[in-house]
Amino acid sequence: MRKSCLLLSVFLMSYLSCFAMGNKRTPKLFGRIVGNTSWVDHDTGEKFVIEKPWKDGHVFEGILSPDGKSFAIDYGVGPIEKTKRHELRILDVQTKEETKIWENKYPFRYSWSPDSQFVIAAGIGNHFGYVIVHLKSEKIWKIDFKRSIINGYGNPRWSQSGRKVIFIAESNNPQRSNALFEVDLNGMNFKSVVDLPPTTSQEVLSPNEKLIACSRPDDNLWIFDIETKKLTQVAKTRQFESFPFWSPDSQWVGAQMTTNFQGPYDYYLWYLPTGKKRILHIPYSTFTFQWWTPLTEPPVDCVKIVEEMLGEGLPLSELE
Repeated sequence: MRKSCLLLSVFLMSYLSCFAMGNKRTPKLFGRIVGNTSWVDHDTGEKFVIEKPWKDGHVFEGILSPDGKSFAIDYGVGPIEKTKRHELRILDVQTKEETKIWENKYPFRYSWSPDSQFVIAAGIGNHFGYVIVHLKSEKIWKIDFKRSIINGYGNPRWSQSGRKVIFIAESNNPQRSNALFEVDLNGMNFKSVVDLPPTTSQEVLSPNEKLIACSRPDDNLWIFDIETKKLTQVAKTRQFESFPFWSPDSQWVGAQMTTNFQGPYDYYLWYLPTGKKRILHIPYSTFTFQWWTPLTEPPVDCVKIVEEMLGEGLPLSELE
């Protein structure tokens, strides 16, 4: 009798274990997958695109604001193959009206503040660092960097606390590898958070600021864990896995499959807890895909934080 009870217990434990593993399902896609000035909403099924008669150029890149009301776009003047200059513009989703912020010979690197009131960008003016632009007042503040510390630097991430800027840059270490840096809005407390393995590129920090998606010379997608410093390959697809992007909950990572360089393009989305993937068929390529969801709580007041940490700004017209 005791032996029968033991066997029954083992059977039930095995059954429940298998049942639990089988129930670890890959969830449905959610939110908006945004590319340039269009999106597909997986919650509502909406397919949205802003079609304007941009006769003198093209949208090089577009990023939707956290409140969903505006795009910050890098507009390339001239054909894609022979872009004459780049213009940083704000495009209203509803009215389709555009406001030009600045123009530059090279592409901009930029992002939004958590409260959608500012854009922070590199490539504005002739200085080494970032510029914060308050869109309503057109006031600006500069964050200058020392060339002795870093070389080139990538897209800035305005922290959710509203007080720091996080970015990836090329270190002046012997390996000249990239590293994750952070700095206060006022330019103080500049520090390296972690060095990345040599030969990484196209690095994108996860929303929870714990992981970095990147590419390597094998053209595959890799994940770097900031705490453990472990580098893990996501999948071996035998394709070029480019332009990685994250879901808002940091559970999904995506990349463009570029076997066919003429398009249409397949975008693979991997759910990291299970390793399962979804495939999106997109008729065009973009350097920056954005996975966007509506704000669930009020963001920090970046206007108040900037006033506290940086004081009165300068008119945009005074920037050289």
